[in-house]
Amino acid sequence: MKPTQEQILRALNKLVRENKTELKTERVELGLIDDINGMFKDTDKEVSKAEGSWTAVLNSAKKVNDVYSKVVERADKALKAIDLAEKQLKELGVKSPSELKGQKKILENHIVNAYDNIKNAKQINKFIK
Repeated sequence: MKPTQEQILRALNKLVRENKTELKTERVELGLIDDINGMFKDTDKEVSKAEGSWTAVLNSAKKVNDVYSKVVERADKALKAIDLAEKQLKELGVKSPSELKGQKKILENHIVNAYDNIKNAKQINKFIK
């Protein structure tokens, strides 16, 4: 028995509706995949930024350590020069300028602060690693 024209049209309509549904589903799935790809790229960019920030923190902590080590070295050298000057002035019977005492206190404070900052930089390095 041959199908009637009406049956053929119904069958065609049914196929068209099914194909549209499948196409819509595929579009939604492709759209979701595009969204996921975009999110992945955004996340990857943020990870790169974060890694760059950690590198900067590590470099800064190392730089702090290096700079304050120089502060200690130079301040210590200056303190020794002040002590030598005070000793020589005393031997000559000349009163040491008050300026030297003020500078000596400042240099001593610089050394204490430098050691504190070196300690903090080392703690940051331990924490990060």
